[in-house]
Amino acid sequence: MAEYAMVLAGLAVVCLVAAVFVGAAIQGRFESTNTPTPAKPFEPPTTRAVPQPNSPTAIAECEDGGWRNFPQFDNEAECRRYVENSPTAIAECEDGGWRNFPQFDSEAECRRYVDSLLP
Repeated sequence: MAEYAMVLAGLAVVCLVAAVFVGAAIQGRFESTNTPTPAKPFEPPTTRAVPQPNSPTAIAECEDGGWRNFPQFDNEAECRRYVENSPTAIAECEDGGWRNFPQFDSEAECRRYVDSLLP
């Protein structure tokens, strides 16, 4: 029984020495510097423009294979229907008018589309 006690005591000493050695090796890694870094004032995140999907604004953009530049269309007829059934003035988007255009999910999206038509 005494032998087991000696072995356990030896292991405890080895673990203690290892802990001291590891502690000394990483001593400076978690300590802060003597001069604290001043906190920056709060700045709200900057807004970024959300890229909008590319959509045709004129039938000419759909003709002569131009519809292929718009991946949402499978053929020229779909592209032409989109342009023909799109608003041309912001007034068409207001007061729930945007709901008449299934390609838009909100009035804001409809307005952005009309704004993209303006030079």
